[in-house]
Amino acid sequence: MKRFVAAAIAAASVGGGTLIATPAFASLNPTLTIQPTTAYNGDSVAITAQCKNTHSFVTVSSAQLGFSQTGAKGEELKVKLELRWDVKAGTYAITGQCTRPTGAPGGTNTVDLTVKHKKPPVPPEPPKNIPGFTPNVTVHTGFGGMARFVANHHPAA
Repeated sequence: MKRFVAAAIAAASVGGGTLIATPAFASLNPTLTIQPTTAYNGDSVAITAQCKNTHSFVTVSSAQLGFSQTGAKGEELKVKLELRWDVKAGTYAITGQCTRPTGAPGGTNTVDLTVKHKKPPVPPEPPKNIPGFTPNVTVHTGFGGMARFVANHHPAA
């Protein structure tokens, strides 16, 4: 009986330790900023993300826009998102996710990007640079509904 009680106390203390450690995982949520949060097709958007844990790395992605970019361990990732003229008006979720050094997923953070539609000039102008923002990578959206399949294989990429 004493062994059973000792085992129960040990299990409770381990369980309590897990509960106490759980908030630490919440700190794995990345910082994620998008400037501007409302843009027109043909514009450029600056996305900045970083994990608070310097041993983790951040991935910025949007399934709707068909891109996923991963930064270096412990580094801030700056993505210039060029919204092509064929991007439809709507609200698109941009997600930042931290990945732990073990490869296990960490926390996520999501910000909505609202795209408004305007007619492209003839011929269409290339997206403009964002003053004061130097991206690590530039992502070109568009390619119709096939963006997520061809973006990495397109000659312009």
